[in-house]
Amino acid sequence: MLELNLSELNSAERVIVQQVQTASYAEEMKRLQSGQEVRLSSSIVSLDPKYDAGLLRVGGRLQHATDLEYDGRHPLILPSEVRVTELLIQDIHEKVRHEGRQHVLADLRRRFWVIRANAAVRRCLLQCISCRRRMRPVEIQKMADLPSDRDRQAEHPWQSTGVDLFGPFYTRRGRAQAKRYGVIFTCLAMRAVHIEVAESLSTDSFICALRRFIARRGSHVRIMRSDNGTNFVGADRELKREVDMLMESDSKIFREAINRGIEWHWNPPGSSHFGGAWERLIRSVRKILGALLREQTFNDETLYTFLCEAESIMNNRPLIPVTSDPRDQLPLTPNHMLQLRAVVMPWSHPIKIVSAEGAGNGLRISLSNSGDAGGTNIFPCFSNGPGGARGATTTYGKETLCSLLTTWSQEVCGRWV
Repeated sequence: MLELNLSELNSAERVIVQQVQTASYAEEMKRLQSGQEVRLSSSIVSLDPKYDAGLLRVGGRLQHATDLEYDGRHPLILPSEVRVTELLIQDIHEKVRHEGRQHVLADLRRRFWVIRANAAVRRCLLQCISCRRRMRPVEIQKMADLPSDRDRQAEHPWQSTGVDLFGPFYTRRGRAQAKRYGVIFTCLAMRAVHIEVAESLSTDSFICALRRFIARRGSHVRIMRSDNGTNFVGADRELKREVDMLMESDSKIFREAINRGIEWHWNPPGSSHFGGAWERLIRSVRKILGALLREQTFNDETLYTFLCEAESIMNNRPLIPVTSDPRDQLPLTPNHMLQLRAVVMPWSHPIKIVSAEGAGNGLRISLSNSGDAGGTNIFPCFSNGPGGARGATTTYGKETLCSLLTTWSQEVCGRWV
């Protein structure tokens, strides 16, 4: 096999570039060779081209910049839509290990000036098979239809429920630490949340949490959905065993209990996206707990209290977008359907109303928190004018403030009372 040396490769490159320039810029080369200027209608007139040893190069004002290489001061001019330019860009793209467009442009302009180089490099990179294989976005599969218990109107809350466990949380028991897990139940129809605490991932612990959930939320549960966890499978097996025992009796009460049985549906193994209805709620609960819990240790009672507060916050979340129109009603929350009202965290007494002195000043209601040392929450702050001085403090009972808040709630949102 015949091998070429460096001078022969440079000569071959020079001949190829000369042929490309002759085919694309024959008129410009002829005028420059005869000492004339390039026509103003030429596509390379802005480059101030010059004819140098049979090749077209970029002119410019760097003739005396001897510190730079000659090819860098006067790069060779090449058209963009020719095969030679495409091969040249591909070679540089592979030498820089498939880097981006700006990197390829920087290396290309060290020796060559390609007309519309930005578009030429982008076109070449889009045709690179290796880059397309590595940078291809992940395919998005079309999701299947929702189950029937997700999109139909339920007769009762919690009729169709999804359940999952999350954690663990480390609690203090004497000098040791114990693991505790959260059990989240969510109504698939109205997106309400109920949270229980499980001492372990065993079947018995989950059955206890399930019985507490049914005792508090009612016995209207008909369909239970979960992932394919061993504790859930064991709980379903235990429920079927109890049903078999009940069927052996002819008592009317046992028959009624059988009629209110729970049908369990499992998601396929390894398909956590099937449970997105409760996985997303677990993320919201973790976000709330992340704001409440730090690196301190706590006992079981504190953990259960925090989970109950997280449950209350989750059930107060809006189910519809909140608009900025003052004529719209308050957004619908799960508590509106569970308790026919939104639940507000109770405040501690005494309740102090701070009235400002002077005409035109605002009214400020201050709720003192006796549980927090000196902590004060402002709710709300109305002002008829700029500024407002501190005034005298008057103590009112909860009944007076509730009457005042009831009067405000009967008015249209955004209207002054």
